[in-house]
Amino acid sequence: MTSSQIILTIISSSLVSTILAVITNWIIHRSSYKNDYYKKILDKRISAYENINHIISKMLIHTKLDNSVIPTVFFSYEYYTEFALLLGTNLDHSFWISNEMANKLTEINVYLINNVENKIDNTKNTNDLDTEYQNIGIIQFEQFRIFRKELQKIMNNDFKRLHKLNSFFKSKEDTKNTFGVKF
Repeated sequence: MTSSQIILTIISSSLVSTILAVITNWIIHRSSYKNDYYKKILDKRISAYENINHIISKMLIHTKLDNSVIPTVFFSYEYYTEFALLLGTNLDHSFWISNEMANKLTEINVYLINNVENKIDNTKNTNDLDTEYQNIGIIQFEQFRIFRKELQKIMNNDFKRLHKLNSFFKSKEDTKNTFGVKF
């Protein structure tokens, strides 16, 4: 083998090595980008479910009145408003949760509008207004408990498949999916 052949062999093998290294790095970088993308999507989904867990936690806390127990969110106008705002804020992030969870949150929101907010006389003074919320809390105690249990069940099921992003995005493409709530 002549020296020019040796040099040509070295250059061609170096060129092949460089091309293989570039292709390998490109594949690794592309895979890393895809993994980072999935991590960001999962982070958004987890954050949305953490917020829903905060709603469930608020629904779990009860207050004892003279002759009854009510969910604390019905203790006063202030507590109810805070809860309603928390619920509304989570509806803003409904893209990141399952359709079933988004539907249930919407159902709860509409239910509260129809069965709480539409029954309150906001012209009353603060003490009378708080008493109205407490009375509604007594009436709505069982339904509120049912809603909480349904949210917990849906959340538990959703966490089992939280990482399955392909099926999650497929469900978001489903145009037949509508909110099962009557206004």
